[in-house]
Amino acid sequence: PEEPLPSSHLEELVGRIQPAVYQVSKKTGLEQPDLPNRAVEANVQRSVRLITEQSSIIRKLVEDHGMIVQGSVLDIHTGQVRFL
Repeated sequence: PEEPLPSSHLEELVGRIQPAVYQVSKKTGLEQPDLPNRAVEANVQRSVRLITEQSSIIRKLVEDHGMIVQGSVLDIHTGQVRFL
């Protein structure tokens, strides 16, 4: 059994990210040096999908008014935002 994380909030955050990490690691293998970057992108894409699926208000805006839910990644070293 896995040891619990030091905070329930941290456990929740990790739990939300784990599906993206597992998805990418199955495709690329855990040894890949770019696994963290790919996992971040997969998590953003998953989050965009979930937002659209789980919010009827946003889904209606997307369907009826052409609103776009755009995922992006912030590079904390450069401050640049990269849209996916």
